[in-house]
Amino acid sequence: MAGVAAGTADQSPARDVGRAGGTLPFGAVMATGAVSQLSGLAGLPALQEPLLVLTIVIAVVVTGPGIARLVRGRRPRPTLVARFGLFTVPVGLAVIAVGLAARSGSGFAGRSGAAFVVGAIAGVTTVLLTAAVCVAIAKDRPALSAVNGVWFIAPAAFLADAVAAAALAARFGPRPEAWFVWIGLAAVTLGTAGYGALLAVCVARAWAHGLSGAPRAAWWIVVGCGGLAALALGRVAEAVEAIKSIAAAGISDVAEPGIPHLLDAASLTCGIVATIALVPVAVGSVRFLIRLRRRLVRLPRRLGRAPWPPAFSTGVYALGCAEVAATFRSSPVLVLARIAAVETLVVWVVIAGIHVLGWLRHARTVAV
Repeated sequence: MAGVAAGTADQSPARDVGRAGGTLPFGAVMATGAVSQLSGLAGLPALQEPLLVLTIVIAVVVTGPGIARLVRGRRPRPTLVARFGLFTVPVGLAVIAVGLAARSGSGFAGRSGAAFVVGAIAGVTTVLLTAAVCVAIAKDRPALSAVNGVWFIAPAAFLADAVAAAALAARFGPRPEAWFVWIGLAAVTLGTAGYGALLAVCVARAWAHGLSGAPRAAWWIVVGCGGLAALALGRVAEAVEAIKSIAAAGISDVAEPGIPHLLDAASLTCGIVATIALVPVAVGSVRFLIRLRRRLVRLPRRLGRAPWPPAFSTGVYALGCAEVAATFRSSPVLVLARIAAVETLVVWVVIAGIHVLGWLRHARTVAV
């Protein structure tokens, strides 16, 4: 990760913005949903429901044209990085499912039922996209230099599904609850393993090629995926603890005594890794913004595609830190989580503002 700043010096900042923003169809959904969930952590709990509604609206607005293009058959064969970008869809859906489940009642009625449907679609989409990406990798055999931060959205999808499964576990009866916990365990295992494997690959890539040729903003996803892993591991550990009585009744034997402790230890480890990765990524981003400052003042229309990874990534990083702080009763980590939450709100407002202003300028241009 040390080459975030130096390894990409040959890239145009504005071009980098466009590359990162153009491959993540549900980037705004992920970012807005994350901000909704951390609003209480930032001291603004009243924003949670309005931002959740906005997240759903954005998802509908983004999905409609995508389905229309698919029906018309005009979508070109996606590149490998675009295939990984499609994982933003299940991540965004899982974030919505978690938001719907947060204040829902028990059973399949109302918000709980909607959360179940959205979470199920997210899980199925994750599996299908994983199969498609594996086939594409086996066919194309990309070079090591092709790996970039966008690839981390794939394990992030499994981790988001795990968080959704843990959120849904407490909303249904004993037997479905045990199944949700099993699904959460499987998803968090696959997601954490994928995150670790991609970290190793990225270290090899940085050592051999630096980070040139990769969209800079996408490396924020490395931090976000680590924070999401910490969150998912902690939430699944809580769900495992909650079904101990069910295990005693013979419905499930998932609540082995050592599993929650193992998950908590892994959560702490992922939180530490994400914090370590945050330093070079943040430094590289600051240097990037310094280079971009003149373009930001002029606000060209192409900045309407300002990338969302920094907002989503710092958001789930804040949630992951909050989960670690709650598990280990750490006040300093909770302070870090609150700082990251406030920073995420600020970044989200800035990026959303750039998008809105870009759209307004484009609308005026079209009208003329």
